Amino acid sequence: MSSSAAPVTETTAERDARATNSHRRDVQAGEIAVGVVIGRTSEFFDFFVYAIASV
Repeated sequence: MSSSAAPVTETTAERDARATNSHRRDVQAGEIAVGVVIGRTSEFFDFFVYAIASV
């Protein structure tokens, strides 16, 4: 086995992901709550539509 491995180069996708995530900011609790409400409402609506379609 050879111990002279070629250095791993950074791909464009990795560089873009690093650049995108480098400006992180703190998330407020209100933002999470809004997301939860939207998600639960969407889930309820999906169930409601399924129930109507099943009749």
